[in-house]
Amino acid sequence: RTSSSLTLSSEADASSPLVASLRRRWSDAARLPLAMAEPTQLARYAPGESFGLHLDADLSGRVPRAATLLTYLTDGFDGGETVFPRVEQTVDTVGGSSAPLPHLSKLVAAGGEALLAAELARGLERYCGPHSRVLRVSPRAGDAILFFPLAPDLTMDLDAVHGACPPAKGGAHK
Repeated sequence: RTSSSLTLSSEADASSPLVASLRRRWSDAARLPLAMAEPTQLARYAPGESFGLHLDADLSGRVPRAATLLTYLTDGFDGGETVFPRVEQTVDTVGGSSAPLPHLSKLVAAGGEALLAAELARGLERYCGPHSRVLRVSPRAGDAILFFPLAPDLTMDLDAVHGACPPAKGGAHK
């Protein structure tokens, strides 16, 4: 991760009327009680900065994040997409050549967390280009992405692996 980030304190989350209002809206969108929410986190991506492929939960259960909601705060720059390499783009608008990641649950079954980590470490760049066939969500200020790192049975949903492509110029805030 090469971006800058800031995590608000629980007191800051509660004392700011704007943040408190946003947190209630986010809780409603995720259909989860506000008590399950982590403190608000802000991220800034300067040109060339990114957040490599990762999962928002882990195999050990140390990070039991039931939902992730990314809200884009800025737009008007090139790049900065959030990519989901296990989700193939449903409309072929680019004639893509970068195929989705292999089935991650098979990797975990074959080699455990180490093999999964090795696959994720192979890099984000192959999914950020214009010829990638994976789901890429372009930032638009005010838009949000909601996804669930845990399956309904509380096992990790390996298809929720994602990363943040670097903005080419300008900067992204999520």
